[in-house]
Amino acid sequence: MPVQLTESTEAQSEAADRERRRIEDAILRATAPVLLWFTLDVTNSLLGRSSKSVSGVTDLAAIRLAPAIEEGLIAGYLTARQRSLVGASIADHAAEVGSSAIPRPVAIPFRDIPTLTREIQNTQIAAPSVDHLFNRSNLLRPGPVRLPTRRPVAVGGGSGGRAGGGSGSGGGSGAGTAPRPPGASGGGSRPLSVNELAARFHERRLNLSPAEMKALQSRFSAQAQNIAGEVGNQMHKAATRIAGDLIKSPLSSADATAYIRNKLGAMGFTQAKPHTIETIYRTSVQMAYSAGQWEADRDGAIQEILWGYTYSTAADDRVCPICAPLDGLRLPKDDPAWDTITPPNHYNCRCNLVKVFVDDAESDRKRTEISGSDLDDLLRAVPTAFAVNWGKAIRIP
Repeated sequence: MPVQLTESTEAQSEAADRERRRIEDAILRATAPVLLWFTLDVTNSLLGRSSKSVSGVTDLAAIRLAPAIEEGLIAGYLTARQRSLVGASIADHAAEVGSSAIPRPVAIPFRDIPTLTREIQNTQIAAPSVDHLFNRSNLLRPGPVRLPTRRPVAVGGGSGGRAGGGSGSGGGSGAGTAPRPPGASGGGSRPLSVNELAARFHERRLNLSPAEMKALQSRFSAQAQNIAGEVGNQMHKAATRIAGDLIKSPLSSADATAYIRNKLGAMGFTQAKPHTIETIYRTSVQMAYSAGQWEADRDGAIQEILWGYTYSTAADDRVCPICAPLDGLRLPKDDPAWDTITPPNHYNCRCNLVKVFVDDAESDRKRTEISGSDLDDLLRAVPTAFAVNWGKAIRIP
């Protein structure tokens, strides 16, 4: 049975919880070797057991995290572009044949990329023909790539780490394996990550040229380094704070080791407790996803049938005070408010923009009535760092 692009509010909430757990698992597998290495090295540095400085340790941790972040950004961007085309094609075909039986795209909370990719792969339309849709051949035909639910990550024994050569839990060093870009050929020694497989699938389905992929990789490589650099800065601040604590209250070597690891865990920088890394990674991928959705919607064929968007939250008790008042806000596609409130609007934001098409019911194509001062208040509530349209902020050359 084909996967539908529609869900009830209750199903959305349940799906969001499932995806959150899957994202946590995927991030842990992608970053575990780096975080394990970081915990060991920063402990040795702070206790004088190593010649490495804290700055050197955190800088290298950032370098090793960057490839995993880049994979997520590229996969998120391409997944959104592909899903936007599929959703618009379904809506266009439903309007053409006048069939209410064809599923219409509705609000679906941001998910992990492999799950969205499987949904796209399995989308089928109960209609005579979809070949004419936007003149995009193979757009809705299930592809041959099948994504694994898990992949092994070497965190023990001494082999190199996942991203750039972190040490294993057994203490061995190893140079690691340089990550291949999503469009590169397969024949390496390590399996492709689920994000790399997703990116390959969407690259092929979107018919991207080598030049387009090169520009995409270049843009997101730079962004991944910036994000990883920010992670490194936060790691450095955490380690410096711990060093200050140890100076004020000297401890035995064993007690100091336990103290450092507990503090790093509380701050979200250990393999067992990676919540800070998870927050930054997840939000960064959603930024790329938002950029891909916005750019796909600039396609002339989509612009022709697109009226605007409805802001949609995850509709559960975890929706934040910033986004809750925005839920259901409906504005035309070119309204300047989207330059401020296009999700994500804060770390861990789970909101989404739902397309409103010109053939939708008239009541669905009506701008939300809200006074200028009230809208200004809503816009000002968005943190400055997030008050952007990610499709315009993350431009691909």
